Amino acid sequence: MDGGSRVQPDNQKQVEKNLHGIGKFLSASDADVYFLQEVDLDSKRSFHINQQDFYEETLCMDSAFGRNFLCDFVPYPQPPIGKVDSGILTLTGLQTSSSSRISLPESFSWPVKTCNLKRCMLETRVPLEGTDAELVLLNFHLEAYDSGEGKIAQSKMLAEKLEEEYAARTFFLCSG
Repeated sequence: MDGGSRVQPDNQKQVEKNLHGIGKFLSASDADVYFLQEVDLDSKRSFHINQQDFYEETLCMDSAFGRNFLCDFVPYPQPPIGKVDSGILTLTGLQTSSSSRISLPESFSWPVKTCNLKRCMLETRVPLEGTDAELVLLNFHLEAYDSGEGKIAQSKMLAEKLEEEYAARTFFLCSG
């Protein structure tokens, strides 16, 4: 969609090789939290491999998933992308109390919005042992392809969320 010549790898083995390389890199990072975007559950572009399951097994971590792209057939570019079931993924070994998907404002109208991403934030809350405080993990995927109005509205909503958490004296980590 950015002028590239291909929308899908040649074969499933290439996708698996790439996933194993990403998994090896992440495992070597030895982090407590990972924020991933464009993680496929059941998409033609990744040969229908459930990447959430792969990352959970590879990193031995639980995860929270926020779906932001679900379309039975994306007709563009040519050749078409086809089926997409994808989203953002937060993985952590920390004990979480809740996770929720927060919808962000959309900037596209019909018919484009029917087969375009539905931008979101994924909020995961981690109680801090021995205190009343929480660590809030915010994974988000803001608009990249509009003429600016979506980016502005989404950035404003993100800023309001961060101000709300700051006022509540919450600790937070964000990635987008």
